[in-house]
Amino acid sequence: MTSQIQFTALYGTGPHEPFCFLLEIDYCRILLDCGWDYCFSDKDVETLKRIGHIDAVLISHCSIQHLGALPYAVSKLGLSCPIYSTLPTWKMGQMFMYDAFQNVKERNSEFTHFTIDDVDATFDRFIKLKYSQDVKLPDRGDEITITPFSAGHLLGGTVWRISKETEEIVYAVDFNHKRERHLDGATLEALRRPAVLIGDCLNVRNTHPLRTKRDEQLLTDLITCLRNNGSVLMPTDTAGRCLELLQILHTHWTTNKLAGTYSLVFLSNTSKPTIDFANSMIEWMSDKTQKFFDETGSHPFAFENLRICSNRSDLDSLPKPQVVLATNPYMEGDFAQELFIEWSSNPRNLVVFTQRAPKHTLAGKLMENPNAETVKFVTTSIVPLEGEELAEYIQLKREAQLEKDALDDRSDSDSDAGEAIVIEDDDIADPKQPSKQFSIRPVFPMFLASERHLEFDDYGEVIDYSKFFPNEDDNEEIVPFQKDKKSEELKMDIDEEMGEIPVKTISRTLLLNFRCKIQYIDFEGLSDGRSLKTIISNIAPRKMILIHGDKESCEELKEFCEESVCKTVSIAEHDKCLDITSDSSAFKVILKDDFAQTLKFQLVNEDYEVAYMDGIATGDSSYSGVQVIEQAPSGRFKGHPTIFLGDVKLLDVKNALYQKGINAEFVQGILVCGKSGIVNIQKISPTHLKMSGALCDDYYKIRDLLYGKFQII
Repeated sequence: MTSQIQFTALYGTGPHEPFCFLLEIDYCRILLDCGWDYCFSDKDVETLKRIGHIDAVLISHCSIQHLGALPYAVSKLGLSCPIYSTLPTWKMGQMFMYDAFQNVKERNSEFTHFTIDDVDATFDRFIKLKYSQDVKLPDRGDEITITPFSAGHLLGGTVWRISKETEEIVYAVDFNHKRERHLDGATLEALRRPAVLIGDCLNVRNTHPLRTKRDEQLLTDLITCLRNNGSVLMPTDTAGRCLELLQILHTHWTTNKLAGTYSLVFLSNTSKPTIDFANSMIEWMSDKTQKFFDETGSHPFAFENLRICSNRSDLDSLPKPQVVLATNPYMEGDFAQELFIEWSSNPRNLVVFTQRAPKHTLAGKLMENPNAETVKFVTTSIVPLEGEELAEYIQLKREAQLEKDALDDRSDSDSDAGEAIVIEDDDIADPKQPSKQFSIRPVFPMFLASERHLEFDDYGEVIDYSKFFPNEDDNEEIVPFQKDKKSEELKMDIDEEMGEIPVKTISRTLLLNFRCKIQYIDFEGLSDGRSLKTIISNIAPRKMILIHGDKESCEELKEFCEESVCKTVSIAEHDKCLDITSDSSAFKVILKDDFAQTLKFQLVNEDYEVAYMDGIATGDSSYSGVQVIEQAPSGRFKGHPTIFLGDVKLLDVKNALYQKGINAEFVQGILVCGKSGIVNIQKISPTHLKMSGALCDDYYKIRDLLYGKFQII
């Protein structure tokens, strides 16, 4: 019986939104990615809060947009199912999360969505897979098989194939079919003719220039800026596309011996472990990178001329001018934003964006209006409490401590008083009423003072050694305070009572005048619109769901697919459920052994074995309700029409005719063959070939050759 399949876009339908989708196959609920943005805003995960039980999570890439909400879902929403990804996605995903968490905690003291321990607990739930490895899901998904395939774009990036019986669903987002310096292109050959293809539309209207021209433009602009004594800021991600950029820049720095003149810097909280982990995953990289390592023994990311920095003090110690790759690409509360504020006033400096960003972010505003003179954005920072706020905080803290001490005293008094004396008076009580119990508890005089509780260890009372040392500041000259005396005294009280100074998070709206140059060069590593349409045509899905694109891009791709690929194309909407159940019917049957041995199977397209049979259902359903098929009696059926199986292209037919010495050429889409063009072959539809011509030797030779391209049963 056909499985019921439903798809819901929790979020991720618009361009540059994080990815999170719910796929339901019968009773199994699968989460496709679980991303967040770099700001960790609540509005993105509102839908995620009410999804309920999840049986498995499939992660396609290591970026924040694909897995950023996982720690929140595990710690706050109770997500407890297995999470599947490749090994590089698991490891580089940790680098993304560590870097993002440290950035947000340094600028927002009120961030409580998850902790660093929640991040570790989340990645402990990952199950790491290899490419083309088939794995069955547990529990309710025991009949569902998932298989990862290479997606390019990022190290360990994945296109997922989800299979149940005869139904195949392909989830392909952010893939790149082109080979790059450290990655091979996406592997899509094994994903032919799925029941449903879920794909994104972000690049439908984009056209990429040649890679050599793009690289030349980047390097030329960088060197021109550096020679003018300006520095270059390149906002980039933590452990994804930055690897490709570092390969390009370091090769140029080494070839032209620029290390002694200009500083090439990678600035990130996790910069060093990111490079180390990349060097340990060579088997996941391109064939060219693996061959280079086998021949030379050198790691592809052992950058001698790259300065790796994890904080601003390391960066400030390096000579200028500099080319700095700093996180993150959206410039939201991170090193990239901090450097932009400092460098923006110098017209010699240059900011190069290599990835697009949402319009509401600082990076998005700069790319939308690169020639503007001002930009308005919000910054957050952590500052210590002062004045009345600090006094109020101390007062509340003291009151809370007094209440706690009072509760401790009361609990100690109750424990010292012993058990209450219980008096039960059966003689006085009304015999019609249940007996009453009275408890008498000793009462002691109490005073408005809190008792100091002593701490004990195995050797008695714990000693405070500071009482036995003289105060070093007793004999020093007292210098009058230059700052607010009241605030300083309150801070001293905090140091004594709570050990740290309380802080708060403040947000400021800045209107920044910038004079530096702004430029965008596409290094996203995604297939462009023309390539995307060709790939979809080759995959030839029976149904499609379009996600992650603006309205115009989705409509353009939908129109193309309905004309050239399939008739059922849906555009996903936020929090709307789509029923994508297959129109065909499939049933499980059991063939009797003697009947199965008589069948003659033929291999079709090196993927399937097909045989034709004449059988009848016996009505025996003892095998868990599955019908048993046995051979039909002789003479029951009068044969069957001839069936041609295979996917034959006219170009392949032309090449085969040429090898046999038969002339053939295309004329207005028709293959004209033989002497004087006496035989014509025309493809009327994807499943219908028409051959016509005069009956002669060439006709029969061409027909036999054409038949040989099919499996005939």
